[in-house]
Amino acid sequence: MLVVDVCVLIDLYNGDVLHRFFGMQAEVHISDVQVEEINDEKGLTKELIERYGAKTESHSSEEVARVYDLAGKHGEKRIADLFAFVLAKRLGAILLTGDRKLRTIALNNGLRCHGTLWVLDEMVDRNLLSNLEANNSLKKISVSNSFLPSSEVTKRLRLWQSEK
Repeated sequence: MLVVDVCVLIDLYNGDVLHRFFGMQAEVHISDVQVEEINDEKGLTKELIERYGAKTESHSSEEVARVYDLAGKHGEKRIADLFAFVLAKRLGAILLTGDRKLRTIALNNGLRCHGTLWVLDEMVDRNLLSNLEANNSLKKISVSNSFLPSSEVTKRLRLWQSEK
């Protein structure tokens, strides 16, 4: 089971592999708070995400209070990101995020946490993407204002430059 943060969805959409991500046969959940952020992205809509099979989850008043408590403790300004953490915690799911602060919070609270590069690795390992497709996708993601670690991007681009 996966809880996906908006930044990962945007990366996958920009890399033209969002449909392949949903082919991983994993149950994908997203916070209703974050779904509202998706509607602002060009072409990436709530309807598209739901059509692919993502389950939109609402939050209890206790979870909302937990989000604001966490925001105060960690000085987090992006409240919407914390809803992904709270949802992953409730579901016992892997959190997919590219946000460094959110990743730290998740790991410090015992959650498994990965990002866009892990998703691409998984899609290659599961034969949902060839090496060349992954390489091309990562190039598209890299030029679209993504904040992926450049050393890891370079490593994968070299690894995926041939059709193996």
